[in-house]
Amino acid sequence: MRSQELKRAKRAIRGRVLALRDAMPERDRELDGLRAVERFIALPEVRAAHTVAAFWSFGSEVPTEPLLGSLRERAVRTALPLIDGSDLVLRSWAPGDP
Repeated sequence: MRSQELKRAKRAIRGRVLALRDAMPERDRELDGLRAVERFIALPEVRAAHTVAAFWSFGSEVPTEPLLGSLRERAVRTALPLIDGSDLVLRSWAPGDP
């Protein structure tokens, strides 16, 4: 498969996956988010971590706020990406931060 064909195929797959995700009921996304928190927190690498980089979900993405809260409850420092000009940098985050 040529590069352009591969890019088109990947774009089409992403579109289908996003459409399926957008069609999910909000409650299902919330439950998936809670299950993701349980699985993520159980990872040995996370249990031993002092800092975890995550992202703030939006739209139809699985909500990450429960994960961020769970990490904070365990005194794990969390960092979120921030666009600074043309750079993507990680910034320490705490509840209530903008």
